Amino acid sequence: MFTFLLVAAGSGLLLWMKSLGSDAPLTVSTLPDPDSIDPQIRKYVLDHVEWVQEAPNDAHRQATLGLVYVANGFLPQALASFQNAVRLSPDEPHAHLHVAISIMEMERTDEGLDLFRQLTARFPDFAPVYYHLGDALLRKGANDEAESAFNNLIALAPDQWRGYAGLGTVNHRKGEFAEAARQLEKAIQLDPKAKLAHHQLGLAYRRLGRMDEAQRELNLGLNAKKYPIHDEWSVTIPHHQKGLNDQFRMARTYRSRGEPGRSVEILEEALAWHPDNVDVMGNLGLAYYDAGRAQEARDMHRKATRIDPSSFRAYVNLAVSCLRLGLTEEALDCADRATELAPSMAQTHVVKAHVLRAMKRDLEALAALEAAIRCDPQNSPIRMRAGDLCMSLNRPADAKQHYMNATRKRAGTGRGFLGLAEAHMQLGEFPEAATALEAARKLAPQEPKLAALEKRLSLLTDPTDR
Repeated sequence: MFTFLLVAAGSGLLLWMKSLGSDAPLTVSTLPDPDSIDPQIRKYVLDHVEWVQEAPNDAHRQATLGLVYVANGFLPQALASFQNAVRLSPDEPHAHLHVAISIMEMERTDEGLDLFRQLTARFPDFAPVYYHLGDALLRKGANDEAESAFNNLIALAPDQWRGYAGLGTVNHRKGEFAEAARQLEKAIQLDPKAKLAHHQLGLAYRRLGRMDEAQRELNLGLNAKKYPIHDEWSVTIPHHQKGLNDQFRMARTYRSRGEPGRSVEILEEALAWHPDNVDVMGNLGLAYYDAGRAQEARDMHRKATRIDPSSFRAYVNLAVSCLRLGLTEEALDCADRATELAPSMAQTHVVKAHVLRAMKRDLEALAALEAAIRCDPQNSPIRMRAGDLCMSLNRPADAKQHYMNATRKRAGTGRGFLGLAEAHMQLGEFPEAATALEAARKLAPQEPKLAALEKRLSLLTDPTDR
């Protein structure tokens, strides 16, 4: 027999299990229309369904199935699996938390909020629930209650930047901009790479009139995305993702971490399921390239061009692989083909410039970069690359113009200001060089090139330093 505690929550009733007989079978949630689903996802999910059906009263298996469903976008099935896990293991806070998260993601906001509140009472030392409660309350505009949730998160997890960032958001909404800045500065101290905190701090500095600092923080927070706090269960979700876009994202993550071998494993499995997909081939070729397997990368990209001769990305990737192998003429042919297919895409002209530079045809490379700039005038990295090339061609006036355009829109790394300072020095514009170096120092004080340029400027302007 079961003993239930029914708690009213929004428009429905949330089921809390106080005890469960070990011999009680549970219904295993499965896919409603498996034949309509991507075959790789279908196989992975149904294998886990079968695994759970072998032991439906195993809480770990039910929870794992829930995470598999979350990872692949099946929220109702995930919720049912997590509810089974709650019934089987009522004292496991993660099971309750993921029931509540699933309800929130299904846009049953009031019901989810009530459940988060109940969880803080039932598991008062469980830090992740306070983050989710605070975040949900912010979305509802309940700032005072959100402030309490984030204070509890900080008390339980003082090394977690999201608690301070949450308080900073509350303070900002209340017009307490100095306090908002203080909290957000703490968040960044805990995680200097937290883009969202940098973005929020930039907004607070702007309201305080600290415009230079605001611009720096907004640049550091450019393209910030919101990622929820991790818990012991949620960190496993990416390993269950079998959608192609999810696998591409995971592969890029591993490549950025210097683990191209893991990227190769993920994408080779994807290619087995999607043997004619040029996007899979392109991503796998890039992973091969990063893994030092340039010949395999070239072969994969050549195969992509045969399957889809109209894909300019395939020719861009093939050009890069050929260049890695020293096949510069073939690389240039591929870059030319890419520009023919997509003349308005800056990327095609950039790769052509890269090939031409390798062939020591720098004037033609500069022309290719200028074509890329015409395609994407706001692209600061291309502007800086053109500035660097102009400097190597001893054209500091042209370089200065490119660096000025680059720093006008995006100076997050400070590299544009360093290039600008060097161009000013070569032109004998020493006060302007000093101003550019000051901007670079604010944006990137640890930049290795900064000290060398400062010393060079000192030698040029003060003979006693020589």
